[in-house]
Amino acid sequence: MANIRKSAGTKKKKQAAPTENKPTAVVATAPPKKAVADTAHADTSAKKSKTQPKYKHGVKQKEKLFSAYNITVTGLLTALMIALEASGLAMFNIVGVSITVLMSIVSIGAVTCGKYVSTVLGGVFGAISFWECFSKDALGVMLLDTNPVLTAVMCFVPRILAGFLAGLFFEVISKKVRDKIWLCGLTGL
Repeated sequence: MANIRKSAGTKKKKQAAPTENKPTAVVATAPPKKAVADTAHADTSAKKSKTQPKYKHGVKQKEKLFSAYNITVTGLLTALMIALEASGLAMFNIVGVSITVLMSIVSIGAVTCGKYVSTVLGGVFGAISFWECFSKDALGVMLLDTNPVLTAVMCFVPRILAGFLAGLFFEVISKKVRDKIWLCGLTGL
């Protein structure tokens, strides 16, 4: 141990050589905090515009036909239409004429999701109307006995077209009318 102590104590410290001709190092400084905050804000605003849904006149516009939102709304409105039919509140028979509330649900689909969802809902409305021809509607039973194919065409085609035209009307009129209440009311007509 004595040797270790002696060798440790006998070491001389190295002194630094004079720095007369050495180049100085350039140290990079951070940009001012305001510039950093501006670039961070610009990055987050660019991200927000990509992830947030687009709004047009206060109404959410869908980019994809088969988005989760469109499928969910279509399923919920279809279930509502079927529930109304099962409860007997979908169609009222007054003096041989059927009055229905199902077209208002198709119009809701046109306003919330667009013309393709309202077309699908119009098809559901046509299927419910065709189902009514088998038992509840006297005129439908008579038409079904006469010609079942033309009865199916008469039930499906006008209702699918009504759904598509309601969605198309909403798209066209939303460019001209700024007030959402008037826009939804006009689409429902």
